[in-house]
Amino acid sequence: MERKTISFDLSEDRLARLADKKFEEGDYLAGLRYLHKQIELYGAGPDEYAALADAYDDLELYELSADQWFLFLDVCDEDERVEAYEGLYNCYFHLGNEALEGYYYGLLRLERERLGDFGDDTEGMEYYPDGEGPDAEPANDSRPRLRLVWPPEKVDCTEEIGEGLAALRRGA
Repeated sequence: MERKTISFDLSEDRLARLADKKFEEGDYLAGLRYLHKQIELYGAGPDEYAALADAYDDLELYELSADQWFLFLDVCDEDERVEAYEGLYNCYFHLGNEALEGYYYGLLRLERERLGDFGDDTEGMEYYPDGEGPDAEPANDSRPRLRLVWPPEKVDCTEEIGEGLAALRRGA
């Protein structure tokens, strides 16, 4: 009787391709298994952390996704930080943390400006916290309003300047 040997290709490239394929098919559990096996055998780098963050984001596990984006920031190149800031902005948006959402949106803007990346996806984009914006009802609280506008040329501060001048005239 002949003995047959079955060999498995567990190379780093093969595991990465299998994980990507499973993620594309929507089988996140299998994709995460392949990705974690790859990390166990070969260690993690920026690509692996980004893939984990994206997978957790797709599974709506935003806390885990944010953790992976922070690990990504520790090992990524300087020009890749924009990807992490966008991921962190998205995570904190879905978690409802307006303060951190705004913080990472600001870092995203600054990083894109530094890189000269003014893509169409940010053209005219405005960030308003909940309950604020052009169509929002006036707020009854006295919290300062935060409004980020990109690109800077689209900023219209006439209302805020008018309110400031009125307060100065009142002696406030």
